[in-house]
Amino acid sequence: NIPRKSLDYRTPLEVFLSYVSIDDLSNLI
Repeated sequence: NIPRKSLDYRTPLEVFLSYVSIDDLSNLI
């Protein structure tokens, strides 16, 4: 199981990727 603390902490990049999908990125290109 993943420790709870690791779930509470996310890097800015991970947060960004969670809101932006691959399809959204392809539309920007």
